[in-house]
Amino acid sequence: ADMGQKDPLQIDRKFAIEKINNSSSLLLNVTLGYEIYNTCSVSANMYATLSILAQSRQHHVEVLSNFTHYQPKAVALIGPDSSQFILITAAILSILLMPEISYEASNEVLSLKHAYPSFLHTIPSDRLQVEAVVLLLKEFRWNWIAMVDSDDAFGRNGIKTLQAVVAKNDICAAYQGIIPTKGGASSPELKEMVRVLTRTGVKVTVVFSNVDSAKDFSDMVVQENVTEKVYIPGIHRIGTVIGLSVKQAKLPGLEEFESTHVNSEKSNIATCAPDLGVDGRGGGSSSNESTSQGCNQIYIWTSFNVYSAVFAVAHGMHHLLGCCSGACSKDKVHPWQLLEKIKQVNFTLQKSQVHFDGSGDPLTGYDLVIWKWTGQTWSFDVIGSFRQNPNRLNIGQAGLLWHTKDNQVPVSTCSKVCVKGEKRLQVGLHECCFDCVAYLYNCQPCGTDQWAPVRSEICFNQTTEFLHNGPNLFIGACTAAQVVMCLVLLSTNPSVPRKDYTTFMMLIIFQCSEDDAIGGLLYNTLLGICCFVISYMGKDLSENYNETKCITCSLLINFVCFIDVNPELHHEEELGLSPRAGEQGHLGVYMGWVGGGPSQLLICALSLPIWGKRV
Repeated sequence: ADMGQKDPLQIDRKFAIEKINNSSSLLLNVTLGYEIYNTCSVSANMYATLSILAQSRQHHVEVLSNFTHYQPKAVALIGPDSSQFILITAAILSILLMPEISYEASNEVLSLKHAYPSFLHTIPSDRLQVEAVVLLLKEFRWNWIAMVDSDDAFGRNGIKTLQAVVAKNDICAAYQGIIPTKGGASSPELKEMVRVLTRTGVKVTVVFSNVDSAKDFSDMVVQENVTEKVYIPGIHRIGTVIGLSVKQAKLPGLEEFESTHVNSEKSNIATCAPDLGVDGRGGGSSSNESTSQGCNQIYIWTSFNVYSAVFAVAHGMHHLLGCCSGACSKDKVHPWQLLEKIKQVNFTLQKSQVHFDGSGDPLTGYDLVIWKWTGQTWSFDVIGSFRQNPNRLNIGQAGLLWHTKDNQVPVSTCSKVCVKGEKRLQVGLHECCFDCVAYLYNCQPCGTDQWAPVRSEICFNQTTEFLHNGPNLFIGACTAAQVVMCLVLLSTNPSVPRKDYTTFMMLIIFQCSEDDAIGGLLYNTLLGICCFVISYMGKDLSENYNETKCITCSLLINFVCFIDVNPELHHEEELGLSPRAGEQGHLGVYMGWVGGGPSQLLICALSLPIWGKRV
């Protein structure tokens, strides 16, 4: 069964069926029959649906608990072309699991298999069309757009889906309007809508509309002389119009078949009604001269969808009847059996692959077309394509006609792009409107020990700086520690006076008790080495650094004096040298202060208490 309005597409359906019946490889010895219903209204659509479900020679549908063996008048349905009508037919036909294939209804709700298990279509869903539009917007970096839709299911669902997708791709809608259904192109509401659209400053408008509303919108845009814009899918003579067309394939013999039947059915197609149903596609015209040509172009876009839908049913029937063996079975065919086979079809038709995914959607894409006007006639050129799995857009920008100065690509952004070293500061409600301030947008913060100057993209390591009072504090602490050590040594091993009777026969030497000189020497040596090493830590020495000589000389004098004093204290004969040793010790102190700097002063300060004890 075929449901649709009386239009040239009826010829395409008949052409496809005759092709199948005359084929020598498809449905051998099986002839396909058909009935065509005109669904010009909701009531006519309901009547056609129930007529299809009725059994042969009956005018009613029996209500059964099990429709497995039920034999309706038809086993498959092609159409209708309106989503509004299909939502009714698909819900009813799903009870019997009768396959229904639409060539124009693209409402994505129809892809929900739990609600419409027997529905398929040869046109991609609105969701895929929206994704193609978004890729086109991103291709030209248009993120500040307007949305216009017709007041019907196609327009509302298309804009709703578009809003959800653009929100995830940093694209903002500056304006959204609904084309009034009353008043036509002279409607005051429509005129005000176009003026508001102009004031927004957007250069790109996305239009989801049926033909009637789109024609009214385009006529008003022409009247208001709004030409330096891009319209997607758009209509004509209002700037650059880029549209998405279902991929086409040339059907050999179709033109000859149409010319044969056009005279006999001329009364049915003499005037091309602009209303293609709620989901009407394509462009219109504001002049009567171009109306016929425009409608023919629209039907050309849909012809292959109709053709492939009929062939999908035929291929499903071919496999169900076992025709691959060379002879087709004459068994009865039930709708649910045919549905399973149609879901599995995968064939090539005029170099185009025809098969369906799990949701009943075709695995096809779109042609990207641009409208061209010459006087009162119009045509279109294919400038690119959209493919899915994965979604990708191929477009040739050479030769595109932009209605702008110097034919430059229109710029449709709310704010300029921030340069490197700047970040976005949102202004208002739209994420696409922002000011650029210093600091890189979406950059990573520097580490705790790093820093970055203004507009820098690189983090630098911070330099470690020591406090200036560090050396003085350290020297004071070490000196205090040495004093404590000396006090502890004197308290544990105090120096007491004693008389020496054995050294000289005639003299009694009155002196202090002796301690371990070797321990003092090792301790003094350790302090000297530590100070020598510390004096070079953390310094970036130059090639002509001469402080080494002073430090080394001071340390040597210190050690020589200490070594020289100890033997003198143990030789009675050398008592007269003690004053000289004291002078050398003072000399070491002096050289340490002048030559060695603050670090060498520590050596002298730590060795003086030991010197004092020995004396």
